Amino acid sequence: MPRQKKMYHWIVRVVFVAALFLTSALTVKAQSAVSFEFDTFNTGTAKVAGLPFQVTITALDSNGDTAVGFNSPALLVDETNTIYPNQTSNFINGVWTGMVYVTQSTTENTITASLGTVIGQSEIFSVSPDSRTPFISIVSGNNQTSITGSQLSSPFRAQVVDTYNNPIPNLGVNFVVANVPTGSTGYNLTNNSAISDANGYVSTVLRLGKKAGSYVTTATVNSGFHHSTQFYATATPGPLISMAIKPYVAVIPAGSTLPFEAIGYDQYYNEVSNIPVTWSIQNGGGSIDSTGVFTAAYILGNFTNTVKATSGVVGANASVNIVDIYQGTGDDTSSGTGVGTGIAATVSATPVPVSGVLYNLQIEPDVLSVLQNARIPIVAQGVDFFGNPVSGVTYSFQSTGDLGTLTQTGANAALLTGSGTGVGSVIVTATQGDVTRTASAIGSIGSGMNRRLVIEDIESPQQVGEPFTISIAAKDSFNNFITDYQGPLVIADTTGTIDPAVVQPSDQGIWYVQAIISVSHPEVSITVAGDGMVGVSNVFEVTGDPKKTDLGLGGGTAFGDILGASISAKIDEVMKAQNLSKYVVLKYIGAGIAAGFGILGASVGGGLMASRGLEAIGRNPFAKSRLQANLYIGLAVFIAAASLAVFASTVIMR
Repeated sequence: MPRQKKMYHWIVRVVFVAALFLTSALTVKAQSAVSFEFDTFNTGTAKVAGLPFQVTITALDSNGDTAVGFNSPALLVDETNTIYPNQTSNFINGVWTGMVYVTQSTTENTITASLGTVIGQSEIFSVSPDSRTPFISIVSGNNQTSITGSQLSSPFRAQVVDTYNNPIPNLGVNFVVANVPTGSTGYNLTNNSAISDANGYVSTVLRLGKKAGSYVTTATVNSGFHHSTQFYATATPGPLISMAIKPYVAVIPAGSTLPFEAIGYDQYYNEVSNIPVTWSIQNGGGSIDSTGVFTAAYILGNFTNTVKATSGVVGANASVNIVDIYQGTGDDTSSGTGVGTGIAATVSATPVPVSGVLYNLQIEPDVLSVLQNARIPIVAQGVDFFGNPVSGVTYSFQSTGDLGTLTQTGANAALLTGSGTGVGSVIVTATQGDVTRTASAIGSIGSGMNRRLVIEDIESPQQVGEPFTISIAAKDSFNNFITDYQGPLVIADTTGTIDPAVVQPSDQGIWYVQAIISVSHPEVSITVAGDGMVGVSNVFEVTGDPKKTDLGLGGGTAFGDILGASISAKIDEVMKAQNLSKYVVLKYIGAGIAAGFGILGASVGGGLMASRGLEAIGRNPFAKSRLQANLYIGLAVFIAAASLAVFASTVIMR
């Protein structure tokens, strides 16, 4: 028995050692992964760029079984090198499951997992662009220039892409000519809609209209996120077809000078600039130099078609009427006493406005709407009573507010460079001898692209000096309200007399302005500007006196007086319009004071009495009935006192 028992122990030991050796071998084998295997994930629709999808990777040993002891991470890479993440977390018992995404679209892609010599590759799958968030961008054709009425040489070409710049095919795009010069006709696009091709491209070709200026074409994706972009084109005037001389008929005092201007036009009546002009005199009346400055002779009369301007085979004529500087009537009477005869002649001479003498100052443009960092040229021109340009004028420019930097670039020109945002004005002073005139152009600067100011229709007629409401709203190109810009705004009208000139900010992006216009005219419109946005009202009539036409062409001294009217003068005008003297106003004020103070005193006394009575009731509730009687008596006294105050105001009014 002892020997058998001993042998049994030896057998147990051998079996234990063998089992231990076998377990160790299996563990080493499990920990030794030789490859990676991807589960099938390419089922259903194609993967979308940027959208995560699930991947499962298994580590295999040399027998093709799961290497359950493999707990390390693996590196990930795909054919586009845009997979994320590019490394797994630690495998768990030889298996890793996680979310990955690829940002570049492709028709054939694979994912490779690796760790040293351990490598595995997925099946082939495709990645499509994310058409939920399409964007459209310009490829070519922007900022072209051609003559009016012509078709642009290159198409407007755009590309539809997703957030990761992957081209999106088979997506609809709409084209529309969104902005053209005022009065332009004849413009069109070869196609107003298109479907993006395999590379996301769409295109159209613009035919420019008949007016020179800027043409803006908008391309908008018509599904998903409605993103848009804008193409710009410039129409320049065509070849010179005709000319005109300004002024066409001039009234000139003998011996004075007057500059003439030759203007060239293309076939659509667009002004052609920088044309070479030759000046000459055909029928006498004076002389003219090479720049078009005419000097009148001392021979009075009308000289028809005497001024001639030519450019190549195109030409134009103008007439001059040379007059004396004064015109008038005489009344001769004679009387005498004593020796001899004396003749006393009285002549009443009324000076007429003189041609060539500075009378008014014009600025172009008169309303400034400037985008950030844009440069706007400003030109000033002094004119005489007849609207003819005058010479011998010195101009100076200055700016107020926050419009930007103003640089004078010529005798009557300046350049405004916008910076930041704000509103302000450019003030121009013109001096000719002892005559000085000033004028200003108001405006704003900002980032108002694709935005505008909309003015609700103004009723007609309005009355001089009487307030009326102007409703203004900021909107985008899709007519949505814009609330991120709150002001201020600048405001101007065609009479030059609107008050106020600056509208204060509104926290809603909608403005209701109480305005006054100080002169009448049958056709008036209002312009507002702010943050680079502009809005123009409908045309309406302003009735009453004074009339703009009575003030002379473009205004004059009386016009300037109206512009400078103070608030007290405005009040005085309203009083006169309502037949109110200052004594009547004082009577109204006295009546108001009498009634106001009488009622105020009674109210204060009644309030104190009621307050003290209620406090007494609170302290001694048993005295409530007696205190209530006193309160009622006090109420009757209060009503009587207030009535006396009203009676006193009535007596004053009489």
